[in-house]
Amino acid sequence: MIIDRTTLNVKPERIEYVYDTLDTNALHCITADGYFDIQRCVYIDPKDDLIFKKPYIELDEQNGIYCDFEEVQISANSIHITLERYFLSDYKHIIINMTEEVDLKTIDFFVNHLFLGDVVKYAEDIGIDMHIEQTEFPDQF
Repeated sequence: MIIDRTTLNVKPERIEYVYDTLDTNALHCITADGYFDIQRCVYIDPKDDLIFKKPYIELDEQNGIYCDFEEVQISANSIHITLERYFLSDYKHIIINMTEEVDLKTIDFFVNHLFLGDVVKYAEDIGIDMHIEQTEFPDQF
C-alpha cells in the first residue's frame, strides 16, 4: 500500500465478496502486506445504536470505524471513496486500485450489498449499461 497524507491507496492482489456472513456483507481486499475491509450490517435492529447502520472500515486489524461515505466514485480501474470523517486519524480518501477492470459484480456489490447506491457516482469511462440502481436495502426487524 502506498499512503500519502490524506489518501489511503489500496492495491489488492485479490478481492473477496462476503455475502451475509454473521449478518454482514463485506468487501475484503487482500494486499501484499495485509488487508482492507468494508463491511455493512445486513440486518438492522431499531433498538441498536444508530452507528451500526453505517459502513465499517478496517485496515490490517488496526482500529476500524463506523463512518458514512460521502461519495463512491467508480471508474474503470479504481474506486475512489470519500469519507465523512478521518479514518485512522489521517485518511479522508481511499482509492482501491483494481487489478482488473471494474465489472458489474463489483458495482452491484457497492450499490446493493454495501447499500451505497445513494452515494455511488460513475466516472465517464463507465458506460451507462454498467450503471446500477439500488434495489436492496438492509432488513429491519
